[in-house]
Amino acid sequence: MLLSVQYSVCRQSSNSINMCKKTPLSFKSKVVYEKSQTPLTSYEKDYIDRFEEGYAQDSYLIGEGVTAKAYYSPNNNFVIKQHKYNQYVPEKRREEMGSLAYENEMLLKIDPNVKTTQRGRAYVETEDGGKFLISSFVDGKPADRYTNPFTEKHIDRLLRNLYRLDKSKIIHSDLSRPNLLLDQDNNVNIIDYQWADVYNIYEKYSNFALRNSFYPYFESPNNASMFEAAGLAGYVKQMPTSGQEDFLKKYYVNKIDYIEKNIHRLEDISKQHCENLTDTITFDKSRVKAYGSIDSSILEAEVLKMNILNLHRRQYSCYDENKVEPRNILRTIPLTIRAKECAELLANHQGKYSCDETYHSYMRKYGEFWLKNMRNWYTASLKWIFKLMAKEECDPAKIMFPNKFNDFSNLDIVSGSNSVNIPRIYKKEDLKLREIFQDAYTFGKNSKWFKKDEAFKTIERIFAR
Repeated sequence: MLLSVQYSVCRQSSNSINMCKKTPLSFKSKVVYEKSQTPLTSYEKDYIDRFEEGYAQDSYLIGEGVTAKAYYSPNNNFVIKQHKYNQYVPEKRREEMGSLAYENEMLLKIDPNVKTTQRGRAYVETEDGGKFLISSFVDGKPADRYTNPFTEKHIDRLLRNLYRLDKSKIIHSDLSRPNLLLDQDNNVNIIDYQWADVYNIYEKYSNFALRNSFYPYFESPNNASMFEAAGLAGYVKQMPTSGQEDFLKKYYVNKIDYIEKNIHRLEDISKQHCENLTDTITFDKSRVKAYGSIDSSILEAEVLKMNILNLHRRQYSCYDENKVEPRNILRTIPLTIRAKECAELLANHQGKYSCDETYHSYMRKYGEFWLKNMRNWYTASLKWIFKLMAKEECDPAKIMFPNKFNDFSNLDIVSGSNSVNIPRIYKKEDLKLREIFQDAYTFGKNSKWFKKDEAFKTIERIFAR
């Protein structure tokens, strides 16, 4: 302890070495703001100072995202997450979602019964302007088809943890493969709560901070839905086509227990607060019945729903220069249209089902709900991108690889599955839009389509159908 304190003082000046040997000086940390349940020790504060100045030689980089880098310190056995500047992402205040201070608040709210998850230690700011989140180190690595496969044991353990998060009223919002680490004991460890949010079941807040938007009125916000939008698609995509259907059926059968516990929770809330959650409870009960005798038509409906959620999430991801495949905002075009195709198929499934009609009636409503969202959100998004490329708007999100307009791979989460066939309904309009946006990107306001307002008319034709 004394050695580290002396080091923190001596590093200020090479001439102070002899003085330190004679008279140990009191330690003064550069940490000027701290939020924690248990105050950091002087040693830990000193470590943060040394880390910021580049003297913490034991730490090494373990991950990097849009607005932060994460390092692991074996000597302290904690992770130190450092804020970094990203010109494409607005700076966040302490209380705003996406800030490290906000992530610390989410970590402190997690119920102690949530097993195998990252835990918060402290959020600090330094006099040099540094912002750091100190949290527990979580062992494990992302699933890999060959070396670290996701199995049925993982499904069960993950769903139990996700339900415990639901009880904490926390939606993780980014349950993708990099944030779900599998360890040697078959645990699914949850990390990275930077975009988590506390939700209100009555107002149905989503991770997009929009009321009554991500969920239809009959589905309560829950982490399993978020996992299906962000993570499950990645696991399915890794698998051979021949095993995808069997894996998904196992997932939904395992989900029955999760839903039944959620039903009890909703019934208790309804009794205590006199809230009308009848539709939500009926929907969940219909899913339990449907999953108990799951067939290809049920699986098809669930995959269509998952496709919609997954495609939507990929469209609104932030630009991240560290991705192996950089996020390209131009891919919003095919992803948007593909989501509409899935929603339209889901909304027009009448007469195709062989079992529970109540379940399928709600799934049709799910498709109809998203078709309405397309008009409200996606049309505006496509118009914004056109204006962006026509130089009418500033550039808040870097446009990458405009030559990738022809890249229509990876638009479905289940590739080539015999049980799920999602045809291209709008292929002709798709090609037209690619031509329009390519021309707008190349010629800006001199684009022939911009002058004729043809882009907006084409967009309207697609989303008005």
